[in-house]
Amino acid sequence: MATIPYRTEQLAAVGKELILVGPVPTPRWDVASEVSRSIAFNRPLARDLAVSQEDFLARHAMVVNPMQARLGARFVRPHEAICDGAQCHWVLDGRAIFADANHVAEAELSRFAPYFTEALAAPTEAQ
Repeated sequence: MATIPYRTEQLAAVGKELILVGPVPTPRWDVASEVSRSIAFNRPLARDLAVSQEDFLARHAMVVNPMQARLGARFVRPHEAICDGAQCHWVLDGRAIFADANHVAEAELSRFAPYFTEALAAPTEAQ
């Protein structure tokens, strides 16, 4: 990840317009499958349905902070679609955000669309 700021500098130096997508906290376990089995077989779920947003941001601060400062609105922060300031959730509104351990469910992609729309509409002067 440390090479990302360097690569973005190289691309900007040759006149490329940049939009960079930041990390999304992933559960690393099959949320949809395990939650549905838990419900179907009336068993308690032995996993957390969220992760600390503070821990997630701290883990990625080395890249997220400088890229946010450099690109402004052209740095997409998709985690904001599933994080509430305290926790990043794997299930929202009764639906699993992830189709498996690390892929967003197709039905949940619309949650992320506003963040991409904002980045695409943002001026490029910050680069």
